[in-house]
Amino acid sequence: MNKQPYSSLTHPPITEAVLGIVCDDYETDRYGHLDDDVGLKTKFPITENIHLFETKMNPSDIQYRSKVLGFQHKNTSSTRIMQFRSNGFSYHALNDYPGWDRFMDEAMEAYAYYKTLRQDPCVEALGVRFINTIALADDEDVHAAFNVILENKKADAFVIDHSPFYRFVSSFPESSCQAIVNFGPAEQGDDPKKFTLDIDVITKTIGHAFGDATLKACLSKTREVKNIIFFNFLKERTWEKYR
Repeated sequence: MNKQPYSSLTHPPITEAVLGIVCDDYETDRYGHLDDDVGLKTKFPITENIHLFETKMNPSDIQYRSKVLGFQHKNTSSTRIMQFRSNGFSYHALNDYPGWDRFMDEAMEAYAYYKTLRQDPCVEALGVRFINTIALADDEDVHAAFNVILENKKADAFVIDHSPFYRFVSSFPESSCQAIVNFGPAEQGDDPKKFTLDIDVITKTIGHAFGDATLKACLSKTREVKNIIFFNFLKERTWEKYR
């Protein structure tokens, strides 16, 4: 299939883009100590705890434990979220994807805040996740829109059950990446003509204190893999609508 750069789509069907970096676990109470940073509080005035809940079952009782795993900072519209956790960092753009270059710049600026909280984090894995919501026209056949075969559970209609019709894990050795893809009906008003294509691409790394240039190069690789999947999953007539 003819593959095009994802950046050539002027309005891609992205509902959420995530850039994530997994680091070695590092216990500290410093993740909430950014309240005095005027620049951060101006851009991300909403701060919330991220909790980890654990349950331990014994023959005689059940024990519950909760601890703060980190903090997330949001802008006023909740279209940008950055999470600082004891085991990593993530940056989220919701319903307002600005394009790859700007998204990367925003994420790296946010990651710079995270690096002030810990010294030389050991990066163990990193990647991107893109959740796309693709709407078909009323008279558009799903099999004519996507390069996948979906099973009809009834001869005369699609059955919307919100479980993925299609899920696979694929390795890309040339890029040292692994992709997890989920595809199925969107959970938005039971509209049978809306579908979600969720592409999660990660690469494992070993090394201390990755420089920004190395991180950006590795993340760009994961994005390239995501592009391959996206443009092979959709027929050209479908992704052309977003050019």
